[in-house]
Amino acid sequence: MQTTKQFKVVAVSENTNSFGLKQMVMVAKDGSAFRACFNSLNVKQKDEVITGTVTVNENGKEVRTEFQGGELCEKLLAPPMDTVREIWK
Repeated sequence: MQTTKQFKVVAVSENTNSFGLKQMVMVAKDGSAFRACFNSLNVKQKDEVITGTVTVNENGKEVRTEFQGGELCEKLLAPPMDTVREIWK
Protein backbone atom coordinates (compact mmCIF):
# COMPACT_ATOMS: atom_id res chain seq x y z
CA MET A 1 0.00 0.00 0.00
CA GLN A 2 1.22 3.51 -0.76
CA THR A 3 0.53 6.71 1.09
CA THR A 4 2.14 10.14 1.27
CA LYS A 5 3.93 12.02 4.02
CA GLN A 6 5.04 15.65 4.29
CA PHE A 7 8.75 16.38 4.82
CA LYS A 8 10.46 19.69 5.54
CA VAL A 9 13.77 20.40 3.83
CA VAL A 10 16.31 21.10 6.58
CA ALA A 11 19.50 21.29 4.52
CA VAL A 12 20.56 21.69 0.88
CA SER A 13 24.12 21.26 -0.33
CA GLU A 14 25.74 24.32 -1.88
CA ASN A 15 27.78 22.30 -4.35
CA THR A 16 26.84 19.46 -6.67
CA ASN A 17 28.15 15.93 -6.96
CA SER A 18 29.90 14.65 -10.10
CA PHE A 19 26.49 14.12 -11.76
CA GLY A 20 25.33 17.70 -11.10
CA LEU A 21 22.95 16.72 -8.27
CA LYS A 22 22.48 18.58 -4.99
CA GLN A 23 21.83 16.68 -1.79
CA MET A 24 18.87 17.55 0.43
CA VAL A 25 18.02 16.38 3.94
CA MET A 26 14.30 16.13 4.81
CA VAL A 27 12.51 15.48 8.12
CA ALA A 28 8.85 14.52 8.67
CA LYS A 29 6.74 15.47 11.69
CA ASP A 30 7.04 11.91 13.02
CA GLY A 31 10.83 12.15 12.95
CA SER A 32 11.44 10.17 9.77
CA ALA A 33 14.55 11.58 8.12
CA PHE A 34 16.00 11.04 4.65
CA ARG A 35 18.63 12.41 2.36
CA ALA A 36 18.40 12.29 -1.40
CA CYS A 37 19.99 13.93 -4.42
CA PHE A 38 18.05 16.19 -6.80
CA ASN A 39 18.83 17.86 -10.12
CA SER A 40 18.50 21.62 -10.59
CA LEU A 41 14.89 21.29 -11.78
CA ASN A 42 13.76 19.46 -8.62
CA VAL A 43 15.97 20.82 -5.82
CA LYS A 44 14.07 22.80 -3.17
CA GLN A 45 15.01 25.55 -0.75
CA LYS A 46 15.58 25.06 2.96
CA ASP A 47 12.27 25.09 4.92
CA GLU A 48 10.16 24.11 1.90
CA VAL A 49 7.72 21.24 2.47
CA ILE A 50 7.74 18.38 -0.01
CA THR A 51 5.73 15.18 -0.29
CA GLY A 52 7.27 11.73 -0.12
CA THR A 53 5.57 8.57 -1.34
CA VAL A 54 5.71 5.95 1.38
CA THR A 55 5.22 2.24 0.71
CA VAL A 56 3.83 0.32 3.70
CA ASN A 57 3.82 -3.49 3.99
CA GLU A 58 0.91 -5.64 5.23
CA ASN A 59 2.11 -5.17 8.84
CA GLY A 60 1.94 -1.39 8.57
CA LYS A 61 5.72 -0.97 8.49
CA GLU A 62 7.20 1.65 6.17
CA VAL A 63 9.46 -0.23 3.78
CA ARG A 64 10.27 2.43 1.18
CA THR A 65 10.09 6.19 0.76
CA GLU A 66 10.59 8.02 -2.53
CA PHE A 67 10.66 11.67 -3.52
CA GLN A 68 9.65 12.89 -6.98
CA GLY A 69 12.82 13.74 -8.85
CA GLY A 70 15.00 12.33 -6.05
CA GLU A 71 17.81 9.83 -6.50
CA LEU A 72 20.04 7.90 -4.11
CA CYS A 73 17.46 8.15 -1.33
CA GLU A 74 18.80 7.07 2.06
CA LYS A 75 17.03 6.76 5.41
CA LEU A 76 18.79 8.59 8.25
CA LEU A 77 18.60 8.13 11.98
CA ALA A 78 15.66 10.05 13.43
CA PRO A 79 16.60 13.29 15.16
CA PRO A 80 15.47 13.89 18.76
CA MET A 81 11.79 14.88 18.98
CA ASP A 82 12.77 18.28 20.45
CA THR A 83 14.66 18.94 17.23
CA VAL A 84 11.72 17.75 15.11
CA ARG A 85 9.34 20.10 16.96
CA GLU A 86 11.76 22.99 16.39
CA ILE A 87 11.97 22.19 12.68
CA TRP A 88 8.18 22.15 12.29
CA LYS A 89 7.21 25.14 14.45
